[in-house]
Amino acid sequence: MVVVGLDTGQLQKLAVGLDTGGIAVWNLEDDFRTFVLSHAAVGHDGVVTSVSVTCDKTKAASSSHDRCIKLWDLSNTVQFYTTQAHSDIVYSIDCHPNESDLFVSCSQDGRILVWDRRKVKPASILNKSPLQYTPTCVKWRPDNPYKLAVGSESGQIVVLDTRAGVDNSYLNIAPHKRLVNNLQFCPNKPSLLASVSEDCKVVVCTTENETMKVIYSNTTHRDFVRGLTWSTESQLYTCAWDSRILLHDITKQTATFMGESSSCKLEVNGDIADHPVENGSGDVGTDVDKSKLDQCKLSYSQAVKSQPEMSAEG
Repeated sequence: MVVVGLDTGQLQKLAVGLDTGGIAVWNLEDDFRTFVLSHAAVGHDGVVTSVSVTCDKTKAASSSHDRCIKLWDLSNTVQFYTTQAHSDIVYSIDCHPNESDLFVSCSQDGRILVWDRRKVKPASILNKSPLQYTPTCVKWRPDNPYKLAVGSESGQIVVLDTRAGVDNSYLNIAPHKRLVNNLQFCPNKPSLLASVSEDCKVVVCTTENETMKVIYSNTTHRDFVRGLTWSTESQLYTCAWDSRILLHDITKQTATFMGESSSCKLEVNGDIADHPVENGSGDVGTDVDKSKLDQCKLSYSQAVKSQPEMSAEG
């Protein structure tokens, strides 16, 4: 399951890509305490690996194990564009920060494709040098319409310029020892690039002065780190398969386990579950009762049980 936030200016929403091949849009209501399913639809024939919202917040792009890329109307989750240019699993897709018709994708076939739907032949292959291995995730830099970051299966990260003839050799670093799962430029300070990996490490690099340098590295997570999001220019959140959410402070060089002595209350479509989560002092080194954390996990089947069965029509 992959989740991206969507702010329409009036209502907070989440676009969710599912292992079933579907896309769902959830509303966050009651001061972010209630998740309400707005609409959903099935489109892919495999696991959805990535979802990205266009800059105008009206559409979303998705990638999948079925090698397809699809575009969806977020007002009703109707798919209006489907293409298959990759020959293997599409790992990641990211919409351009300024142009709603542009996006980038990468695949297990080893290629990075830059898409422009306004062209007769929308896909063009991006020269991935100096990336040496299969790309696994891509992310546009929010303040530069030509640059994007790419992570690879070897742990290498490069920042590439999509313009032809530009030297990309200097923005190249290998902060991880295993596959890079996710990348995120800091919206408030785009020169900062955070990455998470299957080596259980969280890394922040600076890309100032045309060089890449690690300024923060943390190995508190005990399993594959899958997700991250920036809070401020000095703080970010990460989540992993160890069922932990960490708040990282780049300035203080610390990581704090979220959920200190709290109760997990969740309301989904009117159903309320209240499960205590006891984790002692909240210290990142404290062992957590896994059975109690498991109780607070929200599965998609639980979340939609009060809604009509999801169909291909949404």
